[in-house]
Amino acid sequence: MSHASALKSITAYELPSKPAKFTVKLVNRDPQLSFMASTDNVGVVGYISSAAWTYTSAKKGVKYTYSARARDAADYLSGTTALTTITAQ
Repeated sequence: MSHASALKSITAYELPSKPAKFTVKLVNRDPQLSFMASTDNVGVVGYISSAAWTYTSAKKGVKYTYSARARDAADYLSGTTALTTITAQ
């Protein structure tokens, strides 16, 4: 009879980290999203925004609200960043 092996735990899946330092700024009246890359055990393959990544020519006085989350190779999603709102000038 052999000895039992030591118990080991594994994580079947891991959610990607939430994008950090999420900001939005206007560049030539076009909102630009910026954040630090997410990390994950199987690799981040993309990001999802609550709105289009950029609008062409934001309208003066209109408020635009954004958030982002990461998607990994196993199709798991990170937590969502806080909502960030800007007003086009």
